[in-house]
Amino acid sequence: MISLLGEESAVVEEPWLEQMMQDLNVNQIIFGIKGLSGGYDIEEMYRMYPVTEDITTYRRKITKEFRRKEFRDIFIAYCKQMRVVRELRKKVKYDNVEVRKIKVHCDALWLYFDALDKLVMALEIQPVMGEEFLKIKEETEDYLKREDTKKIREKLNEIHAYFSKNHFLLSIEKNRLYIQKKEPENEEKNVKTDAIEEVRGGFWEKTGLQELEENKEQSFLAKILMDFVKKEEPGLYDKMEELMKIEGKDCYFQLEEEAWFYLAFYRYITQFEENGYVFSLPEQGDKIELRDGFDLALAAKKLRSESGVVTNDFSLKNDEKFAVITGPNGGGKTTFARMTGIILYFSAMGLLVPARMAKIPFYSKILTHFSVEESEKSGKGKLMEELQRLAPIMENIQPDHFVILNELFTTAATKDAEQMGKRVMDMCMEKGTCGIYVTHIQGLARETSQIVSMIAELCADHKTRSFRVTRRMAREEEYEDSMIEKHHLLYEQIREVLANESGSV
Repeated sequence: MISLLGEESAVVEEPWLEQMMQDLNVNQIIFGIKGLSGGYDIEEMYRMYPVTEDITTYRRKITKEFRRKEFRDIFIAYCKQMRVVRELRKKVKYDNVEVRKIKVHCDALWLYFDALDKLVMALEIQPVMGEEFLKIKEETEDYLKREDTKKIREKLNEIHAYFSKNHFLLSIEKNRLYIQKKEPENEEKNVKTDAIEEVRGGFWEKTGLQELEENKEQSFLAKILMDFVKKEEPGLYDKMEELMKIEGKDCYFQLEEEAWFYLAFYRYITQFEENGYVFSLPEQGDKIELRDGFDLALAAKKLRSESGVVTNDFSLKNDEKFAVITGPNGGGKTTFARMTGIILYFSAMGLLVPARMAKIPFYSKILTHFSVEESEKSGKGKLMEELQRLAPIMENIQPDHFVILNELFTTAATKDAEQMGKRVMDMCMEKGTCGIYVTHIQGLARETSQIVSMIAELCADHKTRSFRVTRRMAREEEYEDSMIEKHHLLYEQIREVLANESGSV
C-alpha cells in the first residue's frame, strides 16, 4: 500500500464533522495550514477523519518520521519534481498539437521515473526508518525492477540520450525556416552565422526543475523540432508514440499530495514553536489526560501579539465521564472546551497536538453543540433550535464518542435548564459516553463518581479573569460580582437605566 493516510481513511462530509469544525474553529486552523501547502488542495484530507483506531495509529507513525527535518526534505524534493510531472501531464491533456504532445509526455514520464529513483535512494541512506516507509521503499523498488517497467525505461533512456546529445539549429534563408542537427563531434562543420535559435532536448535537463512558463515561441519551436524528429528518426518517433499509452501509477501522485498533509502541518506549527508553544505526539490511553494544552485557533489570532494564551490541564479519572465547567462569563470556559476538542481532533487525525503531554483514547466522533442565536429565517425560538440540533446527537451517541456541550438551554428558566441539562448528561453517561458540559448552572456541577466539577478561576479581586480552569467545586460568592456586572446590576448601571426612563434620578 503506497499511502501516507492509511487505507479507507474516512467518510468525508459527515454532518457531525462539519458542525464540530465550525463549533471548535477547526476550519480556521485548516485554512491556515492550507495556506502553507504550496498550492496543494489539502483541505479535504483534513476532513478524512479516521474510521478506525488503526488508521490513527498508522498516521502517528508517519507523523513521527516527518518530525525529522531531513525526512521532510526528502519529500519536499520528491513533491517538487512530481509537481513538474503533473504540470507536464496537464499540458499534454490540453495541447492540440499531436507531435508536441508526444514529446512533452515523454518528458513527464522520464521525470516521473527519475523522481521514484531519487526517492528510493534518499530513503535507502536513512539510518533509521519505520516499517511504513520501509514498505513504501521496497514496493517502489519492486515496481522499478519489473520487466515491463524496465522496457519502458529503456525506450525513455534512448529518447533522453538522443535529445541530450544532439543540438538543433534553426535558420532562415529566402523567407524559409530551416532546422538542422548540430554535429557535436565536429564544431567546424556547423554554420552558425544565420542561426536564429539553438534548441536543446527536454525539460528534464532543467536541474532546478523551475516552473515551466512555455510561451508561444517555445511551443512553436517544440513543434518544429518534433516534426524534424518524425521525418529524420522515424524509429525513435515510433517509440515515443508507443509511450503515449503509458501513464505513471496513481498511487505515486497520491503520495505527493498526501505528503503535503504532513508537510503543511509542520510548516504551520513551526511558527508557534518559534514563539514558545509546545506540541506533542499523543499516546494512546484508556482515559483522557492533557497537560499544558491550549486553544490553537486562539493562539493563531494572538501569534503576533505580545500576550500569549493560557495553558490548562484536563483529565478524567477512574469512573469519571463528564466534566461540568462553571465560572464567570468571559472566564475561559468555552475556550477550554474548544481547546479540548481541538486536541481530540488532531489526536484522532494522527498529528501532533497543542499540549505538552496528551494521553487520549480513540474517539470515533467528536460531537459538539454550541449555543447559537435563534434563526430569523426559520422563525423558531432559540430553545427549539437547540433541541432540534441536540436530538440527533442524543439518538446516536456511543461509548467511543466524545460530547462537548456549550451553554445549553440559556433561554429556559434556571430550574428547567438544570433538569434538562441533567437529563442530557444522564443519557450520555448511560451510553458510556464521555464529555464536557459548559454552563452557568452550578447545580449541574454536583460531583458524583461520574461527574467532576471544574471552575474558571478569578484572581484575588474576584473580577480579573485568570483563564485558568481547575478541578474543584464552585461557590456562588466567588464570582457573584462578575454575574452582577454581566447582567448590568451595578449601582452605576441601575442609575443610568432609571435616569433614561424617568429623565432624572
